[in-house]
Amino acid sequence: MKQKANWQKYPGLIGIAVFAALIISFTLSSAAYADDARGKAGVSERAKTGVLQPAKTPAVDYLSRPTSAQIDLAKAGMAAVSRANAVRPRPGVSPAALSDGAAAAPPPGSETQVIGENAPNAPSTFTIFRSDIPTETFYSGYQSDIAEAAVSAAGKDVFMTWNWGAASSADGGQNWTYVNPWAGPWPAGVSFCCDQDTLYDRGRDMHIWYRMGLEPNYGENAVIISRSIDDTSSWVDYVLVPTDLGLTGEWFDYPQIATTNDFLYITTNMFQGLSFARTAVIKINLNVLRAGGGLTYQYWDFTYYFTLALAQGATDTMFMATTYNAASGWVDLLFQKEGQIVWNFSYPTVPAWTPTNRGDANCPVPNGSNPCGRFDDRMMAGYIARNDGRAQEVAFFWNVAEGGSYAAPYIDGVKFRAGNRAIYPGNKGRPLVWSGSTSFFTPAFSPNERGHVAGVINYVTPGYYVRAGAVIDDDYNGTPPGWSLYYLAGSSGGPSNDVYGDYNRVRPYYPGGAAWIGSFHTTTSSANNSNPQIAIFGRARDRNSVENWWDK
Repeated sequence: MKQKANWQKYPGLIGIAVFAALIISFTLSSAAYADDARGKAGVSERAKTGVLQPAKTPAVDYLSRPTSAQIDLAKAGMAAVSRANAVRPRPGVSPAALSDGAAAAPPPGSETQVIGENAPNAPSTFTIFRSDIPTETFYSGYQSDIAEAAVSAAGKDVFMTWNWGAASSADGGQNWTYVNPWAGPWPAGVSFCCDQDTLYDRGRDMHIWYRMGLEPNYGENAVIISRSIDDTSSWVDYVLVPTDLGLTGEWFDYPQIATTNDFLYITTNMFQGLSFARTAVIKINLNVLRAGGGLTYQYWDFTYYFTLALAQGATDTMFMATTYNAASGWVDLLFQKEGQIVWNFSYPTVPAWTPTNRGDANCPVPNGSNPCGRFDDRMMAGYIARNDGRAQEVAFFWNVAEGGSYAAPYIDGVKFRAGNRAIYPGNKGRPLVWSGSTSFFTPAFSPNERGHVAGVINYVTPGYYVRAGAVIDDDYNGTPPGWSLYYLAGSSGGPSNDVYGDYNRVRPYYPGGAAWIGSFHTTTSSANNSNPQIAIFGRARDRNSVENWWDK
């Protein structure tokens, strides 16, 4: 803990700022508080509030192992959640807007270059400092092909989650101890399944862990929000149920978490039975969370938005966005200063994309399965960064099926100035990830402490199984697009059917903060035997910033 105290001299998240992706032509609402033609006011309702108390339960044995019955229940739960998401909800969008329109052609010179596994040794060389598969030491047959891997890191202390498990490492990701997500204060009738997320708040030396439980019959479920201030050795747990948000008969699904200087933000879709109901947003004071006592939170819900993605790297203002109308190119943006109790809205218009539901995208692999078959065009990822001292930039990204000018599935995006929400002109405003032959999907993005940005992305090159790769936007590259994508890991087979995802994660590798740690998975020839993985990566110049902390 001595070294950890030393980290406190680094101010929270440095003045990091923004990156966002997509656009050539655009329109923007003239005033944040005016009504918009899309039928929504320019400012949200005021926050509602609630209070959670830490769970008062006997000591939780997080080192226990799940039973086969618990894992079978989680498999059934994942199938149930998949049924609810079979067709992407599009509240407020007319059926006419769902017809295949002409997706706008990519900007000239913007194609992504896929880099091989070997490159010259130079300070600018893309470098994988460490890569590991935690589950190799635990069990096989219990890792879903929809692994949803997430990771947080603080030097030697690394914490990772996936479907269906979690693990901690005390030596920088070399050796792992299993952590049981089924353990904990789950309400009666609710069992862990399946979504998890995690991040590290450097300013408070605190790991945060979000995990979801399910009720077998689409009833009210629960999430547990946990924090650890002792290197993930123990956790303080808070149980959140839908009625804590004033919602009856609904259930949580598909979370994202991100922080500003002083707050944790959580977004989650809410369903009632098999029908989408709303997206909820929850805001928690990080100082109060670290204290471990009663937890006052604020929350909002938006019945006209499906999936709000949060911007990683925010400081005093949080941004979140959603894809709203593909044919019209509508991407709705929400932003909030830390002290506000409402959300302000901006309404950029971007080039149209192909409306994408599950089953629309195709990227076949050698065993005949289609790992792109599961994704839709919900908003996936965002970040805010001040790259090389420039003005804060915000970017958001989403998956799109092949069609029109695109021969393969791709990642669309939009980038705009944080101050006035104006989309950058030309290629810079449209940092899409695409290729004439390679398919790209499942993006995650985050800035580092320099304000440089990295992403972790899945891709399929014809004749190969799914791979994971990384992109970097820093002082060694031109402004994307096009991106250069570097190989991280490759699958040896599978998936067993048309699934993958649903998300990857990438975080700054603290305390140095110059490199990144990403989480993703690869698949094998056996069903439910995927390999959740972490990779610590960056440029060769950052080696000391990474390796100096592996034993501290």
